[in-house]
Amino acid sequence: MNKFFLIFISITISTGSFCQENNSLCASENLKDAVMDILRNLDSNNLEAFSEPSILLELYNKIIPKDSNEPTNDQLRLFIEDKMNEQQIDELKSIISGGIEHDIFWENITYEEFLYELKYKDGFKLINGYLYFSQDQKLFRINVSAIFFKGKYQIMELNQLSNQQEIR
Repeated sequence: MNKFFLIFISITISTGSFCQENNSLCASENLKDAVMDILRNLDSNNLEAFSEPSILLELYNKIIPKDSNEPTNDQLRLFIEDKMNEQQIDELKSIISGGIEHDIFWENITYEEFLYELKYKDGFKLINGYLYFSQDQKLFRINVSAIFFKGKYQIMELNQLSNQQEIR
């Protein structure tokens, strides 16, 4: 049984509509409810959660029209801060930080990193503020992304971005 492990800070989601296929989370009336549904499935001791990533794709359609410009980092943070109270935001930060100073993560969220992460299939890990992943037997590192998965994920048709750096 494949499990998807997911943590997320921002709600930058690529377009897609999979709710009818999967997840009870899709029944959520609004973004805040859906976010809190996901949070309730998280075990903050081991950062594990079983959840279908497709719910995140569905949430995107609710917050950013398909023809809109990509949001800036500040817009992403303001969006979350508008939708969640301070305690909920702190909970998200503490879950993602894993004992590392969470403000570093919070200030370095980028939309490009999120898209780039979804481009690939295997080996996503959050390590000391960087996202490491393997592709074509090479190891790459980018700044910490909004979400990450341990396990497998369906490859999305997204543009490859240029903010990667190869680690020898």
